[in-house]
Amino acid sequence: MKRIVPATALAALIALLLPATPSFATDYQPDVYIKHYRNDSFHGRNVYTPSDPLSMQTAKTVIGMGETGIFKTKLQNDGVVDAADYVMFGCGGNRRFGVRYAEPDGTNVTMKVKNGTYQAPVKDIDEISNLLFIGIKAKSRADHGDMFRCKLKATSEVDPTYVDKVRAQVRVG
Repeated sequence: MKRIVPATALAALIALLLPATPSFATDYQPDVYIKHYRNDSFHGRNVYTPSDPLSMQTAKTVIGMGETGIFKTKLQNDGVVDAADYVMFGCGGNRRFGVRYAEPDGTNVTMKVKNGTYQAPVKDIDEISNLLFIGIKAKSRADHGDMFRCKLKATSEVDPTYVDKVRAQVRVG
């Protein structure tokens, strides 16, 4: 006859009585990070911000009249499920600022990103993708001191409650 150690018996009893809780906390968690293309460090890595404030996930730059601020983004599958599909949604421009989104090879995907239909090329757990370049141009109507903030959001297609956002910010100097 096998002897059961009390600590083991207690652990077995607890395991039987408590319902198993699946680990859905990060199953489909996207992680987007951003930097101004000239800077070395990204903002927002391993910071998940489904809503404001985005201060820890904001890259900033100052541009001149008619110039374009360029930002580089990356996306990582921080979930625990392979084949996680992510959709990207980003801001459009306004009267003073134009916004353009491009893949690393230069393919213009602006309309797909603005419409929230851009499929991110990240699938595997911990896979990192050089995702998009964001170009924000100060139009002729922009004045000295004007600021524009543009959010880019990654959402899990499988479970839309898993979201991460970053923000590109330009100021006309």
